[in-house]
Amino acid sequence: GEILLVDPATGELNRALTDATDGHRQVVASLSFSPTAPQPLLASMDVRGHALLWRQNAESGLWRAKQLSPPDAQRYGQAIAKIIADSRRFAPIAVVGHQHVVTPVYHRQLKLRQRPEEVCLWRLERTEIESGRRQVLLPDAEHYQFVTALAASRDGTKLASADAFGNLFFWDLGGQPSVK
Repeated sequence: GEILLVDPATGELNRALTDATDGHRQVVASLSFSPTAPQPLLASMDVRGHALLWRQNAESGLWRAKQLSPPDAQRYGQAIAKIIADSRRFAPIAVVGHQHVVTPVYHRQLKLRQRPEEVCLWRLERTEIESGRRQVLLPDAEHYQFVTALAASRDGTKLASADAFGNLFFWDLGGQPSVK
């Protein structure tokens, strides 16, 4: 569950990000860095759905974690956490501008005619960094099986997401998504 910060020029380890209180206890599956934030921001998500925001203290240089989303077992309960465990092979996260973080959130299961097993459906949730307030981006836009990728534009106005069924969503964060 450690995140290693390495100097790209020298290959030397600068720091290992760990937090005894809020840190990851599982494999970190994804990272997202904010290129536009006034201070460095790093978001991380592990394979159990635990999402953290890391900030560097300008004076000390130390990084501290703030929980954005608890692990799946705490958020959804043990039964749902077991159901979605296989869907967490991918756990993307995206810092959007320097005010929000977007993560996939479990919505429900669905039985499709062409598949013998039920499929997990996911939505995207935007969390406001300062307040922790969460909002589903568009309640009717669902990703199938698991969300495989998230990417935000540098200015934080656009977002792309993809799922295991090959659906690709392009989001204008002030408007509606278009599905391709």
